Amino acid sequence: MSKRIVKNENGLFVIYPSNPRKLIKAVELWCECGEESVVRDFYSLKRSPIYTCRKCRWGAIEIKCDYCGDLFLRSPSKMKKSKTGFRFCSRKCKDSAQSIDGINDFTPAHYGTSDQRYRLPALNYHGKSCMKCGDEREMEI
Repeated sequence: MSKRIVKNENGLFVIYPSNPRKLIKAVELWCECGEESVVRDFYSLKRSPIYTCRKCRWGAIEIKCDYCGDLFLRSPSKMKKSKTGFRFCSRKCKDSAQSIDGINDFTPAHYGTSDQRYRLPALNYHGKSCMKCGDEREMEI
């Protein structure tokens, strides 16, 4: 569980799960570009008194996920590392796109061909009966 932010008539406070009864005075910091903000408690302000968003810090670019269409930020260095040229907002979208029902250009070439290539020779070699129970009903290929 992460910290909770509370705003009341006395100001802005942070509540941490480790000590839920203690209110710690906090402040809202805005990035230089004015697009993003973060709430920090006064203790962490000593370590980093300014806030810089990912867009300003790394020159992150807003791009569209090739699977779901959501917009997300990606740094230029990560854009260069893409082997396929596809961009995904999360691992879930990448896995869904790579599945048999996903994006055809992204699905590996060997997907969907294993039944014919491996199963038929195995049935011919081992016989068309169940290895555990010996059932010899018609096998589906």
